[in-house]
Amino acid sequence: MNTVGFIGGGALAESIIRGICGKVFAPNNIFVSEIRSERCEELKKLYGVNVSTDINFLDKIELFIYIWAIYLFLISCYIIIILFKTNRESLYSISYYIGNLIIKITYYMLYNIIL
Repeated sequence: MNTVGFIGGGALAESIIRGICGKVFAPNNIFVSEIRSERCEELKKLYGVNVSTDINFLDKIELFIYIWAIYLFLISCYIIIILFKTNRESLYSISYYIGNLIIKITYYMLYNIIL
């Protein structure tokens, strides 16, 4: 495996990037998609990784790391999903199901734990 892609460029993703950058993966083989453009520039400046506000790197990666953080009042939950690439269509369909799962987990936490 030579390339890795992250969806989300927050603190947890940065911790993983810091640990693998230059040791496990070369900086130019690490791709990060983050919606905040200023965060993209920060990660590019600090680590030299490929950044984008779009998910335009799916064809280039072999390992896909999806990090989702849920914060509900005093409860925080991180969901980390690591996928090995088979093809672009399977990544898109898996992302759809992951999104639905996260929505259900958030609803469960909100409805059953907090309310």
